Amino acid sequence: MIKLENVSKRFPTGIFALSDVSFEVAKGEFVLLVGPTGSGKTTIFRLLIREILPTGGKIMVDNLDIAKLSHGKIANLRKKIGVVFQDLKLLMDRTIFENIVLPLEVSGIKTLDAIKRVDDVMVKVGILEQKDKFPVQLSGGELQRTAIARAIVLNPPILLADEPTGDLDSVTASGIVNLLSEINEKGTTVVMATHSQDIIKSLPKRIISLDKGHLVTDAKKEDKK
Repeated sequence: MIKLENVSKRFPTGIFALSDVSFEVAKGEFVLLVGPTGSGKTTIFRLLIREILPTGGKIMVDNLDIAKLSHGKIANLRKKIGVVFQDLKLLMDRTIFENIVLPLEVSGIKTLDAIKRVDDVMVKVGILEQKDKFPVQLSGGELQRTAIARAIVLNPPILLADEPTGDLDSVTASGIVNLLSEINEKGTTVVMATHSQDIIKSLPKRIISLDKGHLVTDAKKEDKK
């Protein structure tokens, strides 16, 4: 479903954010993309949604060469990939419901269908009672659940989560990881970027490790025993 072949990304400053990175993620996998700040995790996510283009190599998503997509097909690509951004990107002047419904409005979903879909996804992530509140009124965990709800409301086959537990306490973080696992168990391919050692140790998932833009290891948890 996701394939990177010898992908490099060099920014105008001359810094290589990625150097010759190759890996594949199969449909239905849950993969941890790990490494310290500046290792290239967020750059990979930006490449996958065609926010930036690689300097070298090839990126395939759902059998599409994303570097060759027309403008219209880029929009279709982004409907296939839900993203939980590191800074969440929630609109502070809109309610939780209004934040989550936005992708449906942009996609032209009928109002009644959109309302039902938002209610359903809010129940799934456990924040239905917060629907009329504003982001400033929610806890960190509730904000993450809102961002996840918005990311999955279009039922994308792929979900990218960029450090979704970064600022949360261990109990709340565990709840977010469990939610992502439940989403994965229902068929969504999940790639989660993290540098949390607690999560890395506790989750029996495949781990792709990056350091300074280089792929260091790629192994399932059981392979490392």
